[in-house]
Amino acid sequence: MTSTKTQLQSFHDKFQGKKIKHCRILGNTLNFGYDSLGICCSSTLPHAPALCNTDLVKRGSFHKDDFIQYLLEIMYGNQCDGICTGCEALEEFVFEGFDYGSMQVNHIIWNNFRGCNSRCVYCTENNSKILESYTAYKIAEDLYQEGFLAENTKIDFGGGEPTMLPNLKDYLQFGYDHHWRQTINTSGILFSQDIYDGLSQGVSVQISPDAGTRQTYQKVKRCDCFDRVWNHIGRYCDYPDQVSVKYIVFSWNSSQEDLDGFVAQCKKHGVKRVVVSGEGSAIFGSAADGYTWEFGEREEAACAYLIQECLNNGLAVYFSSGNFSKTIQKRVFQKLSDFLKGSQTENKSGLYIFGMGSNGKMLCDALMEANIPMNGFLDNAPEKWEQSYHGLACQRLAGMPRGSRGIPKDSSILISNENFRPVLEQLKQEGFQRIHIFHV
Repeated sequence: MTSTKTQLQSFHDKFQGKKIKHCRILGNTLNFGYDSLGICCSSTLPHAPALCNTDLVKRGSFHKDDFIQYLLEIMYGNQCDGICTGCEALEEFVFEGFDYGSMQVNHIIWNNFRGCNSRCVYCTENNSKILESYTAYKIAEDLYQEGFLAENTKIDFGGGEPTMLPNLKDYLQFGYDHHWRQTINTSGILFSQDIYDGLSQGVSVQISPDAGTRQTYQKVKRCDCFDRVWNHIGRYCDYPDQVSVKYIVFSWNSSQEDLDGFVAQCKKHGVKRVVVSGEGSAIFGSAADGYTWEFGEREEAACAYLIQECLNNGLAVYFSSGNFSKTIQKRVFQKLSDFLKGSQTENKSGLYIFGMGSNGKMLCDALMEANIPMNGFLDNAPEKWEQSYHGLACQRLAGMPRGSRGIPKDSSILISNENFRPVLEQLKQEGFQRIHIFHV
């Protein structure tokens, strides 16, 4: 049988320096699924591309070479309408080549268990008993020993409800042992002491109430746990920077009453970070039979309104752009344009993005796509001060005499940094007042 290195070299020789259809997620992500191993976490297709079924994993014989061989099959297929066709993340760019020794995964997803204590209408999970297909962290440890998991790997908990896992502590310990970032997605119905203890060790938790009223919560989640979930959110918010509360917008929860109620609950329980998303099956046309929800113009307006209200109330907002088509994202931003340009009218002040890293550039792309004018970037890093992006210069902020930068204090500043608190305090001390934390 042809060796993996030979197969890799053959692909390299055929495509290096040429344009190929590829996604930059492929090759970096390993999704430990219940029935199969996935290679991405895409929500833009009815099914994400799978590497293989779990037979190799359950036998304890899945290795780096297996990953690369399946990856190459998918990549070959994508050059002629393969499984990723139709996904907006699939782009055409020049292939620079692969190097076997440096190929590593830097994102793993625990998606190998089923069972949940909620019954979200948009989810196909209907098993109330937790079922773990195999012990994924043991396979990941073997891959780490092979040198296939990067030192900066991040971990996401998907699958069923992680608070129902009897060995949740073991999965968390695996991440602690390697000092990796871990994010747990949970219904919040059960309060987990293991998660709470983990928040002080860098674990992040994300909970999706998807409602601002008890009635809508019951309709969407098909259980009566509205007050319990928000109380648990409040307890986790002893560590507010580690907690994100998510709102998955669709026609059943897009009323102003629910949106305002959600913001009020966030303020009441000490929430500092909000994620605004859209219901993927409605957006991408894969909703289950028998349900009548949708995502249309009203829901686009609801996303824009919710973002605006969260920003107005001092909440950090992450707009989960991967759950929207580019067309919908553009329309949501266009609906936000008056709010974002609010300081540019009468006083001719500006709109700036603080942070010229990848987050800042993605935010800039989204704003430009929606024809929202900007004045430039701000950053504390000296190496950024001589740079520009799309013709927008980056200016320094640290160490400058007050008033010498020519940036009016009533300008709007959008902070794109994940670690936003030091920047927020710095801007406040400089006298800026229109400051918002906004990521895409």
